[in-house]
Amino acid sequence: DEARLVKITEREKYDLSLYPIPRADSVPEELREVVDHPIFDIEELTLDALWLRAYMAGEAGEGDGWHMSFGVKCGEKLIEVQLKGVEPEWVYQQLLRHK
Repeated sequence: DEARLVKITEREKYDLSLYPIPRADSVPEELREVVDHPIFDIEELTLDALWLRAYMAGEAGEGDGWHMSFGVKCGEKLIEVQLKGVEPEWVYQQLLRHK
């Protein structure tokens, strides 16, 4: 999992707005694993970073609302986040409880 750790300054490793769907065609192969599911340190996590991870699905059956997938390192714990239909603000507030 350490290879998926990202710093907030490394937007190329987590900012989904840089990579149009289908991401298999737009994300460089060497970044694919980390872009698909980066891990942020809770001390660096920002609401802006979560908005850069959030996207609306365009395909039928994907569900309504925002979709997000990432991890958060909280000391020795790793919280894996995979959500559909939840606002980034709510997710951010819940994660701040682990700071």
